[in-house]
Amino acid sequence: MYPRFFLLAIAAAFVLGISGIEAQQAFADVIDFEPGLVVVGAANSPVDLQPVGTVVVSGPTNTVTFAVGSCGEETGTAFIATPGAPITAYLPDDQFPVAASGGTFFLTDEINGPSAILDYCISFATPVNNLSLDLYDYRGDGGSRVGGIATLTVFSDAFVTTVDSVEFTISGVESDPNFETLSIPSPNVLISSAVLSFDSPDKGTGIDNITFTIDDPVAVPVSSSGGGGAHEPPTIGMNYAGTNQMVTNGMGIDGQFWTVTQFYHEEMKLIQMLSGSHTISNTIFCNEGVNECDYVGIAFTTKDFDFNDPVMKVEAQKTDGEWVISWYDPQDFIQDPDDAIPGNITFSAQITGDFLITSFTINFKNKDTGELVIGVQVRDEELGVRTFWFNEGVEFIDSDAYPSIVTEFENTLEIDSLCLNEDPDYRYSCAFAKKVQHEIERAENLLT
Repeated sequence: MYPRFFLLAIAAAFVLGISGIEAQQAFADVIDFEPGLVVVGAANSPVDLQPVGTVVVSGPTNTVTFAVGSCGEETGTAFIATPGAPITAYLPDDQFPVAASGGTFFLTDEINGPSAILDYCISFATPVNNLSLDLYDYRGDGGSRVGGIATLTVFSDAFVTTVDSVEFTISGVESDPNFETLSIPSPNVLISSAVLSFDSPDKGTGIDNITFTIDDPVAVPVSSSGGGGAHEPPTIGMNYAGTNQMVTNGMGIDGQFWTVTQFYHEEMKLIQMLSGSHTISNTIFCNEGVNECDYVGIAFTTKDFDFNDPVMKVEAQKTDGEWVISWYDPQDFIQDPDDAIPGNITFSAQITGDFLITSFTINFKNKDTGELVIGVQVRDEELGVRTFWFNEGVEFIDSDAYPSIVTEFENTLEIDSLCLNEDPDYRYSCAFAKKVQHEIERAENLLT
């Protein structure tokens, strides 16, 4: 097992069948769960039995989310394991296969092993070119028998649209029944998510050395007729190298704007907003011309920063010159067009000079969402992708959930609206605040 998770920047040359520049550089990342691992929300990593959700890698920066169970539906937590007691993954003592010797940590589907039989789910915030991983103990300790199949499947989205797959079938003559590498080296589109599944049960498995590459946007050729030069993915802030501010006021919420000055993560104070209609706008710069911009998506996620598995998401994709919107809202926070109320999700795109200005106007239902991180992803026709995160993000509050004060002396209180054009029965008006204060003082007087 070679040294892992060094967050390297390997310049790997690939031959392209186009004229002009022929060498495309890519950056490789390896997640091996060894020291240096950066787990979102964890102060110290890695440690045995540590739960793992989202991992941050660099070269270039990406966030990768792990889970186990029914990928895209109901999932549980994956855990770090290390050889020796307590036994987390498999017998004997979570030992590494001989072919993978030299490491200390790997990922498993449980902490009480061997007892569970779960698939592994992997999501990439920024889609990747290829994927490989090592599978531990699919045949070992009395697990799956000859003919059992482990399948690595990759998707262009969140576990829906299959891109490619590869199988490992137990033959019975493996040199090491505890170790196998599964690889998908060159799918025809980028990979956004992956599932490692098993058709024959094996209680207790592990995965390690998750390896993938991302194209270096600075070195990708423009096109066969573009005259050479560097291709950069779209941005709502800095260029990919972080040397030039390409866009100012790249992110906007209800007319308040932010200039994105960080590579992928912009700090912002939590914004609490009442449910109802809100507009999120972006100014996008596409290096090869504004007409190359063909996708913008807004995701609202938990602290796992998983763009492909959000709490809710709205997207606009340009196809044949026309923008088409779609949405993902499993918890029913958005008043969407399927509710037969027109205009609850609207999108506009306007070209202004070298920039594409986009706006989503979304009508949020009267429900509390909790605190949500905002992710903005922009893409172009050359498969350039950038994802930007805004944290602490937003929280939508049910505007109809009024607070109440109940006493045995409670009576209907009539109060003049003391604030201009405000309803004293509306929870977030100053007139309502005065009404509440008056009721508190009245109750205190009656009790003294």
